[in-house]
Amino acid sequence: MSERGWQDSYGEGHGDRLGGVKRVLARIFGDGEDPLAWGFTYLRSRGVVLKAHLLFIVWVLAELIFTLPGHQEGVMFVGPRLVGVWVIVTVKEFVRARVCARYGGVCDSVMVWPMGRLAQPELPESRRGDWMTAVSGLVTQILIGVVLGGVLVGITGSVGGMVFNPLEPSSSIGGVTLRDGTTAWWLIALWSVYAVNLVILLVNLLPMEPLDGAVMLRAALVPSKGDMGARGVVSVVGVVCATLVGIVGLVTADGRTLFTIAVVCGVVVTIERSRIRFLRTASLFTGSPDLGASGRKVEHNGDGERLKGGGVDPEEVDRVLAKISASGVESLSRAERRVLKRATESSRDTE
Repeated sequence: MSERGWQDSYGEGHGDRLGGVKRVLARIFGDGEDPLAWGFTYLRSRGVVLKAHLLFIVWVLAELIFTLPGHQEGVMFVGPRLVGVWVIVTVKEFVRARVCARYGGVCDSVMVWPMGRLAQPELPESRRGDWMTAVSGLVTQILIGVVLGGVLVGITGSVGGMVFNPLEPSSSIGGVTLRDGTTAWWLIALWSVYAVNLVILLVNLLPMEPLDGAVMLRAALVPSKGDMGARGVVSVVGVVCATLVGIVGLVTADGRTLFTIAVVCGVVVTIERSRIRFLRTASLFTGSPDLGASGRKVEHNGDGERLKGGGVDPEEVDRVLAKISASGVESLSRAERRVLKRATESSRDTE
């Protein structure tokens, strides 16, 4: 069901006292079927729409709860770190979206979480565009880190606080002092932003979706394996990587955050594998040298007309598959999901 239908089903415009609340819920949850689409828009600029996933909000609230009395860090220290994460991922993903669009890719709507975006961008067709999109996020973070690090070294006169354990950044706060040996709140706040930027950068080097490492791996594989082949390899690597990272997180004393990242990435990889199966299965009921809008092969009869099977309109299926390729499975309405399901069942019946 589309967002419009979701709202209508709850009596919008018919005197429903909770209509306003339900409209807000519709904007956050959409049709409710895809957990990766649960979020709300917080920035629109230059054709780019940035949305914060509910996971992001839950994480922020959890971090704030741990600032209550009885815990080591107070809100005065945790607050700048949270603001830093939000600003960093916003700048990073906005730049990536603009670079992707510059080279002809599709990256107009971005759902973000503390590590960046929750879905891979639709890479441009040119190899240069692929790589520029893939590395733009990391390059942005490197530049942010260089600027912040340079400012900190200039203020403190030392590089002692620039290197730390990424699993426990706060353990290095004691080494961040002014030249006279004193510590100021604003200095700790600045260092916290530098630290979270470096942590996010290092985590994103891992080759598991939706992290930057997976985006770069996919861009490297597309020339030899094609888009679908590259997606398949990246999804397998992502499953293995998420499993290993999760195990490390479980056996490491300070691995709670690492384990959480592994779980989220595992969910994203699972959803991406489901999307790949949708596309591959749908391609079974057609197949010839020319490609439809969805990027799959299309079969024709002797008169040059496209073949239909099982009462499924291939043009409608092409439209649905093109929408999946551009926006992901989560963008489909219930009616479009039924079209794809009928097409899949038809292909199985003809095998």
